[in-house]
Amino acid sequence: ATADREIGRLIAALGPAAARTLIVAAGDHGEAFGEHGEYAHSIFVYDTTLRVPLLMTGPGIPAATRVTDAVTLADVAPTLMHALGGRMADVDGIDLSPAWARTPLPQRELYAESFAPLIEFGWAPLRALRSGSWKLIAAPKPELFDVAGDRGETRNQIDAQPTLSRDLERRVSRYSGADLPSAAAADREAAERLRALGYSSGSSISNLRSPTSSGSRPDPKDRRDVAARIAQVTSGELSGAALVTALEGIVGDEPRNVQAQLRLGFALLEAGNCGRAEAAFTAAIGGGLPTADAHLGLATCLGRRNDVAGAERVLHEAQRREPGNPVIGANLGLVEAARGDYTRAIGSLSAALERDPDLHEARFNLALAYMKAGRRAEAAGAARDLLARLPAGAPQRPEVERLLRAVQ
Repeated sequence: ATADREIGRLIAALGPAAARTLIVAAGDHGEAFGEHGEYAHSIFVYDTTLRVPLLMTGPGIPAATRVTDAVTLADVAPTLMHALGGRMADVDGIDLSPAWARTPLPQRELYAESFAPLIEFGWAPLRALRSGSWKLIAAPKPELFDVAGDRGETRNQIDAQPTLSRDLERRVSRYSGADLPSAAAADREAAERLRALGYSSGSSISNLRSPTSSGSRPDPKDRRDVAARIAQVTSGELSGAALVTALEGIVGDEPRNVQAQLRLGFALLEAGNCGRAEAAFTAAIGGGLPTADAHLGLATCLGRRNDVAGAERVLHEAQRREPGNPVIGANLGLVEAARGDYTRAIGSLSAALERDPDLHEARFNLALAYMKAGRRAEAAGAARDLLARLPAGAPQRPEVERLLRAVQ
């Protein structure tokens, strides 16, 4: 309802310009509620999650026109470019505007893929090719469906149509192999882009390419139960002891699932069980987690048991993994202050704040470090700066005000 209301405000703000504006609404994915044993989305490539709404309105588009030909979101960009009087070359999609005049669109294959099973869990990826009424899902255990007569994709025809199956499997490989491209595997920036999209926070991409074939990886269909339990965790339905129990069950079945190890570590940390959390964070780091999140969790545990040297060592490892991450720098400054090296602490905290001025806890710790170093005027300045940044009702204000009074 909120999204609908805000989009309504946006369109209303066009005013008279709405008549000459092309408006496109599309879904980025569907959502499964138990179909094929999947909950949520991103792992499987059944039509439950592949079929999405696509609506267009604007100049030249007749109202209430329904296009029944198979289309793909890759068609959106060339359609928009055509509406602007240009064209796009070397793209997978096509211009859909002939359909406005009810001209049939050309027959073509439509490709889809999910590499989330590989990137997140080390399972085999899934690639799909739709040709006419047939849809092939390339996997260690491939599937073939006649989606015209079996819209629920419940009857696998792979054995009944061996010639067609082999042909489609050859053609799907023209779009993508079953392993990540070598450039992506070697490109740390690519891993970070995937993580920024919210779909990759698990195994290091560089560790996923191996001489073994994708067929040796588990088929996601054989991990439906684990995938359902992961979806329950990521949905936020569980908390406290129930969350810990669920995550322990997942890592018991999938000890190399670094995403689950990371979540387990933080769930245990929140529960105050640093002993077990350390083991989970260590497993996530050893499994090739491409971020420094597990390092931060492990350093927190080590700090809580006064292993300052160990926490500092882990944070330096985190800096090598994610250079320039201000949160790591802020934590390193806290550790340096804990061992009495206020000069280094001030340097680390100041550098972190240069990168992210909104790290309020880091600014408070900077004021403390200045105070303990005997630099009272600078401590007062940092405290005043923090008070100016905090909202009027922020619960941290009284503590900052006490610090300010102490150093003035």
